[in-house]
Formats: sequence, structure tokens, C-alpha cells
Amino acid sequence: MAIDLLVGILVAEGAVIGLGVLGELFGEESDESEKKEEDNTMAKSYHMSVGHKLSQKEALARIQKLLGEAQKKYADKISDLHEEWDGNAGTFSFKAMGYSVSGTLTVEEKQTKLDYDLPWTASFFRGTIEEKIREQAEKLLA
Repeated sequence: MAIDLLVGILVAEGAVIGLGVLGELFGEESDESEKKEEDNTMAKSYHMSVGHKLSQKEALARIQKLLGEAQKKYADKISDLHEEWDGNAGTFSFKAMGYSVSGTLTVEEKQTKLDYDLPWTASFFRGTIEEKIREQAEKLLA
């Protein structure tokens, strides 16, 4: 879920384009890869949770299924995709246009918690990102 939702927002909502534009605005004189590397070191952490009425097992199964689909759907948009599960907790990381996104996803009895890091340039899109994550998560876990 986290990968699909975050990548979906970054790609579909135009934040990736926004990241590129912001990178150009703030890094005109420096090499693009150096600027992205600098942006990634200034990542911000965010936390959110979405309630659900499913069993923990069913919620986890839906999320993991969606992750598999997301890996195929966004294969041309992301790189360095990593996902690892330990019971009901998963970690993920990937790059979109050279910018790193990472976090953890924990499926609990009545809610799913998402903790994620975004480069500071993506923080401009935090409201949109969290709104879309919440919308899609509520549909998935209904």
C-alpha cells in the first residue's frame, strides 16, 4: 500500500514534476545528481494512520497484494525498490526521479500506521500526499 500510494501520488498528482521543477529552481548552478543527493539528506519524517474494520490478517493481505501490483504498475517510474515484511510490519524504500522515499508500514487490529521520510522538496506536497493516501487506503481497507 505504501509504495503504491506514495508513488501514485508522486507520479499521478504531479509531485514528481514538482520535485524536478523545485530541483531546477534551487539547484540551477549545481549538478542535478548532487542536488538530489543534498535534498535527500534533508529528508523530513511524517506519520499518519488510517483506521479499518477488517481483521488484521485481511488488511495485511490486501496491502501486500497491492504492493505486488504497484511494483509492476510503476516499474518505469521508480528505481531501487526494496520491500521487506516481518509479520505485520513492513519497510520500504524507492527512488522517484532520483529522490529517495522510505518508511515503515504497520498493520494493526484497527488501524494501519505509516511512517515515511520524504526529501524536503516533497514536503511542499505533504497535504496532497496524505490526503490521497488516506482516500486510497480507506477504499482499500473498506
